[in-house]
Amino acid sequence: RERPFAGAPAECCWLHVAPSGEHLRGHPGAQARLSEALGHDAAEDADDPNQLTWVGFQRFDDKARVFIQTGRPSQYRTTLSPDGLTITIELRDTRVGMSNLRRPLDTSFYGTPVHSVFTQRGEDGATEVVIALSRAASHEVTGAGEYVYLDVTE
Repeated sequence: RERPFAGAPAECCWLHVAPSGEHLRGHPGAQARLSEALGHDAAEDADDPNQLTWVGFQRFDDKARVFIQTGRPSQYRTTLSPDGLTITIELRDTRVGMSNLRRPLDTSFYGTPVHSVFTQRGEDGATEVVIALSRAASHEVTGAGEYVYLDVTE
């Protein structure tokens, strides 16, 4: 099912709403139309910073997943706080593409260890995606192309 992204011109920002468990991805051509609307070339110069384009959450039967999409594959580093309740994924040379991505995701109502997700600028200028857990849980981070996945299980 397709619907326009809230608050954006319908002709440039469409999202594909997929059932739980399906791979989520922007509507074909949406990134190019968004780049064009923002005055950027669709093909980014390799010297330009990468862009964070989507942060999302999915609940599965056996895990919770936070996914991060960037304009092109990115270098990342993951850290866990000493108390085990905060996971930070640092995206090197990446900027937040839209201000909407700075809004926190409240995931506390899904009954998983993932309480919330938000983005911030790190001390060294890198973009950080911070995942706050309500209780200690195991996690695994994997990268696949433009995506970084954080899977959290109890």
